[in-house]
Amino acid sequence: MVENTKFDLVDIAKTFQKRQRTILIIALVAGLAAAASWLLSSRKYKSISSVLVTNPLYSDRNNIFRNDQVIFVEYFGREQDIDKVMAVAKSDKTRAIIINYMQLAKTYKIDTSKEEERIKLFMRFKKSFDVKRTEYQSMEISYTDPDPKLAADVTNNAVRLVDQIYTGYYDDLRLNARKTIQGRMHYTDSMIITLTDSLALLRDKYKVYDILSPSRQGLITGQMKANGGPGYGRAIEEIQNIEAIKDQLVTDRARFLSLMNEFSAGNSVESQPQIQVISPGYVPDKPEGLGLLMTIAVSFLAAAFFATIWFFLVAYYKVLTQKS
Repeated sequence: MVENTKFDLVDIAKTFQKRQRTILIIALVAGLAAAASWLLSSRKYKSISSVLVTNPLYSDRNNIFRNDQVIFVEYFGREQDIDKVMAVAKSDKTRAIIINYMQLAKTYKIDTSKEEERIKLFMRFKKSFDVKRTEYQSMEISYTDPDPKLAADVTNNAVRLVDQIYTGYYDDLRLNARKTIQGRMHYTDSMIITLTDSLALLRDKYKVYDILSPSRQGLITGQMKANGGPGYGRAIEEIQNIEAIKDQLVTDRARFLSLMNEFSAGNSVESQPQIQVISPGYVPDKPEGLGLLMTIAVSFLAAAFFATIWFFLVAYYKVLTQKS
């Protein structure tokens, strides 16, 4: 049983005095090892671009072409919009596009004909490429590489490519809607041509060249009465019905054309970008991490601290064993 075990400040001071030379040697060795490691390792440079996400509702046709009410739309993207951009930027598809566009396989001298080499390239890019949000509802897109210029080039092109992919999603939706409306307009044009031919044949056959009103008010003019005969009443009805259908189709075509113009507005990345660059990725002039002197100082102090703690624990253990 251990009784009255003591290890006071005097014991601590004595332990430190006895081991201070050893502690100093350990700290110096750690500092020299850290310096050698720093000098032998390659420096890595990080280029960062700060961007803002705009609100996609601002460029929606319902807000651009509104004419019945005033709707306030926040210009800056919401949290869910930033989440969508981050999902796009971190997707494997986007990473592959950036890798191919920047020809990183050629830059890093990696043979992509081999599966393991492609995985190696992808993992290297994934480790160096970073996308994160800030507390100011903005985003930072960065790339780290031993070549500072390459780091800046990849960062800036990554921002542009992410914008193209994200904005392209909305552009594709507008384009698909435009194609659907365009298809309906082509069908309407075909029907209008068919009805026009039918009307022309009926008018020439029955010599009816008056514009007939669907309301049937003042329908039969003096000239039409004079031309009347067997089957003439049916001709009037047919001409009137076809005229009414054609007029409606012409009205629909005008509406389709208006909608096509609306869905075509801002239908390109250049006209309606969804990502605004606050600060582009500059070529970094300082490497990532601690400098040489700071690395030596941190390693020296850390080694001295842990060596001191170790010797104190050893001394305390000896005191316990001697008094047990």
